[in-house]
Amino acid sequence: MVRSVLSVIALFGVLTAQGQVLFDKATLNDIVVGEHRGQMPHGKAASSGPTRGFDVRYHRLELTIDPAIRAISGTVTTWFTAVEPIQDVAFDLRDELEVAQVLHHGNALTFTRADHVLTVQLPGILAEGELDSLTIAYAGVPPETGFGSFVQTDHAGAPVIWTLSEPYGARDWWPCKQDLNDKADSLDVWVTVPAGQRVASNGLLEAEEPQGAGWVRHRWVHRYPINYYLVAFAVT
Repeated sequence: MVRSVLSVIALFGVLTAQGQVLFDKATLNDIVVGEHRGQMPHGKAASSGPTRGFDVRYHRLELTIDPAIRAISGTVTTWFTAVEPIQDVAFDLRDELEVAQVLHHGNALTFTRADHVLTVQLPGILAEGELDSLTIAYAGVPPETGFGSFVQTDHAGAPVIWTLSEPYGARDWWPCKQDLNDKADSLDVWVTVPAGQRVASNGLLEAEEPQGAGWVRHRWVHRYPINYYLVAFAVT
């Protein structure tokens, strides 16, 4: 995996913008090392199946975005199945983003954070094969990691925010499970934006719903397996 990441980065490194190299050799090495570490939370190598004791089944992202402001807030609900008895559920999320609470069927749970990992303690042991869900409420300013995972800029004179999480930048803006062997079976991305803004995301646009006070929610649905790094949106 490191070799493939290095190859991609090297390709970008030789590209030029107005005659200038985008990345020098030292910067490339720092990015490769950082991205390699990012793919293996808890120091574990990728396996042939879902790691961390659970298999992601579904994500619902409910986000609030104003493209004029570099920030994000909302909730992410994840349904998962235990592949072994577990009581702790670990998600990847940059420490720069604040977690307000984690809900389990409406009840707040205890959680800890360290090294860009959010670990939630379930109220009891989840048996192998059992389906459960958690909702994470969070907000903040996604960090600028150099790969453009979350970008706020202007386009044709209008503000725009877009995401591009490949290869390991999803945790920069949403609580996820960065495991290449574990695709979600289904996905909803609901983005609430100021009226007049447009939202693009995964799958099909199901509805645009006024939320009052000049805001509109755009509901996108995706009903095919999808990896964490392909979840995306753009607003302008």
